[in-house]
Amino acid sequence: MSKKGNGRNTAIEIQDKAVEREQTVVQIGGKVFVQKPLAANVYFEYQRRITAQSPSIAIEWLMYEAYGLSDEQFGELKFREKGRLQSASKLAIADCN
Repeated sequence: MSKKGNGRNTAIEIQDKAVEREQTVVQIGGKVFVQKPLAANVYFEYQRRITAQSPSIAIEWLMYEAYGLSDEQFGELKFREKGRLQSASKLAIADCN
């Protein structure tokens, strides 16, 4: 499809299909966590939270964002499970760069 604008022909492309992003699956023990695709601005929000709050609060926020965890689900995680999810979350934020 093309559109005429200001005496020039301007090409406009319309994408019919949604862009599919890879999903990361993290299995810890018997639990499976699916990381949802992160928006580009998540990296900047993560950095802002590290600066304004603390690294531990920032990584918890990132875990909520990346895996869609509820407060109840987060509370049920054992110490090691939280650590493994934190590591996977940090890898996810590195992919945003």
